[in-house]
Amino acid sequence: MLISIVIPTKNREKDLIECIESIVKQTALPNELIIIDDGNISIAKKNLIQYLLQNSDIIFQYFKKEIADSSESRNLGAKKASGEIILFLDDDVILNKNYIEKIIKVYEENKENEKLAGVGGMINAREKSFIEKIFDRTFFLHSSKPWSILPWGFQTWKYDLKKEEKTDWLPGCNCSFRKEIFRKYQFKSLQVGRVGLEEIEFCWQIIKDGYYFIITPFAKLVHKEPPIAQETAFLSGWKEGFNRFLIFELHVKKTLKNYFCFLIANLGWIIRKWLAIFREPKLASKHFLYSLGLIKGNFDFIRKFLWKKKESQIKKIKILQIITLSEWGGVQRVCFDLIKNLDKKKFQVEVACKPGGILIEKLKEIEIRVYSINSFRRGIFPINDFKTLISLYRLIKKRKYDIVHCHSTKAGVLGRTAARLAGVKKIYFTVHGWGFYNEGEYSWIKRIIEFLEKITAKCSTRIICVSENDKKEGIKRKIAEKDKFLVIKNGIDWKVEGSKEKTRGKLGLKEDEIAFGMIGRLVYQKNPLMFLRTAKEIIKIYQKAKFILIGGGSLFQECQNFIKKNRLENNIFLLGKKLPDEIRELLLGFDVFVLTSKYEGLPLTIIEAMFAGLPIIATNVGGVSELIEDGKNGFLVNLNSIEELVQKMIYFIENPKERKEMGKKSQKVAEENFTLDKMIKKYESLYNNI
Repeated sequence: MLISIVIPTKNREKDLIECIESIVKQTALPNELIIIDDGNISIAKKNLIQYLLQNSDIIFQYFKKEIADSSESRNLGAKKASGEIILFLDDDVILNKNYIEKIIKVYEENKENEKLAGVGGMINAREKSFIEKIFDRTFFLHSSKPWSILPWGFQTWKYDLKKEEKTDWLPGCNCSFRKEIFRKYQFKSLQVGRVGLEEIEFCWQIIKDGYYFIITPFAKLVHKEPPIAQETAFLSGWKEGFNRFLIFELHVKKTLKNYFCFLIANLGWIIRKWLAIFREPKLASKHFLYSLGLIKGNFDFIRKFLWKKKESQIKKIKILQIITLSEWGGVQRVCFDLIKNLDKKKFQVEVACKPGGILIEKLKEIEIRVYSINSFRRGIFPINDFKTLISLYRLIKKRKYDIVHCHSTKAGVLGRTAARLAGVKKIYFTVHGWGFYNEGEYSWIKRIIEFLEKITAKCSTRIICVSENDKKEGIKRKIAEKDKFLVIKNGIDWKVEGSKEKTRGKLGLKEDEIAFGMIGRLVYQKNPLMFLRTAKEIIKIYQKAKFILIGGGSLFQECQNFIKKNRLENNIFLLGKKLPDEIRELLLGFDVFVLTSKYEGLPLTIIEAMFAGLPIIATNVGGVSELIEDGKNGFLVNLNSIEELVQKMIYFIENPKERKEMGKKSQKVAEENFTLDKMIKKYESLYNNI
């Protein structure tokens, strides 16, 4: 069982070296060590770490972060780790020789149990005095839930543990988790800093879904007391006092018992700090200031919470976003960014869609209520469509929304109809490319789709188009009167970790090879076989040309068969579905972005490629020409014209300087015109017009 160790560190080089020395002496070595530097590790210390690891098979990775944030450091480490198990350690711990061996043993004994999220050992284990036991039993042993005990973990108060024990939580600073957990959950930065409580927040996310943890007394480590400077003692105490109340307010069921347990535990922690004044007279002023900070943090949160109560009495605009499917595609990404970034003080947003996709998981992470409509389908299914209409009508009638906002053809037809029947005053529909463009799914009923668009347009307050082209097409086909249309172009918040060199290394690309990449669902709309057939022609001429196709869908098998049949495996890489963060990182490894769609609205993949500084070659469909100025930041080719696409690819192969210049122009256009902030402001202005 492979295990990766992740150590976030900040300006504690001596402690870090001692920690690593204890790692290399383990009876069972990890397969890799990842250091996330939030401070400034010297070159000498970095070389010393490599020296300590040189006689082992441990892979060493080092990442430097400009902004110190322990949650983001752990998330980055989890993302980069290759092991099945990720062990997080503070930079000031020393492991017993068999620590890793004992942790792995617990996982192996529970390998069939999918609900085991993580395993932790004992920290600073010792036998407590009689008085300490009475004190802890009085203040901290009311529950195993993380809000009612000490912030440093289960093992800090249960020192007499004799056997493995199942528990609701672990302190994330010194324990291990299954890698797969991080596909769904991440550490979150709390409002006012860490001070040990982000680990509790992380565990709360997990236990809500039925996971649990195991503490083993046979894996032990020593955790040095973190030094707190006198000038920061009050602030550290204030952060902890505030965040404890924050976590309680976010996650805990408000019952008299829970209130009592929580308040008693808080009082116990303050008293513990007061007692430390007499136990450590030299540090008396620090302990006293810390305790005052705790008390102030408690009161500040209570005051803020009461203020929030007053704010919540101001009526928010209640919005239902209706989306057909919850699979992760362009429409879902736009909706998620919109929902996540709307002003929470003004808008209360809920979502209705078909269950089973990544969108629902991501919405739950940001605490958005989602209503599952199981009967939602793409295409025409009269019985299911009627069930969906009834379900949406009942939901809208019951929840009394101020605005219903629909996305995509099916949701647009059924959602707008249900909203009108339920008496909603403001009904919006965003066109992410007209449904009658889709000859693959709607070839025999294009006229019916167009007719339904005209009928449901009468229910619409406004029709939002993501491109000028969609607006022109709607007016041309007389879907609605001109004044009903509004253009709000898609925008994204471009954040990506990684570099071109590292990404190309992962993809196995050499420096003298040129990579053409395409990202999208492998379906009729995206026309992936045009990309593959063009690649086949280019490879005949340029063996160093590589082609990367990312996405899943109904044409995946056909694409795979094409590659195998033509023996193109060495030049074409079919990578399948990837998570959003993975896609952005992979973009960094491309030299040119290609999109061969049969129809589009305003494709997000092109916008992302532009932010990544790539020149574009794309079919001239939908709103693509609003992103690409032919010959300036890329090239437009006619639909299904493999000959034109071959010519443009050859141009980029033979003209690397122009390729880079066009990439820079792409990036500039994206930064000036397609930011998420611009999109959000326009939608908020629309919603505020009640």
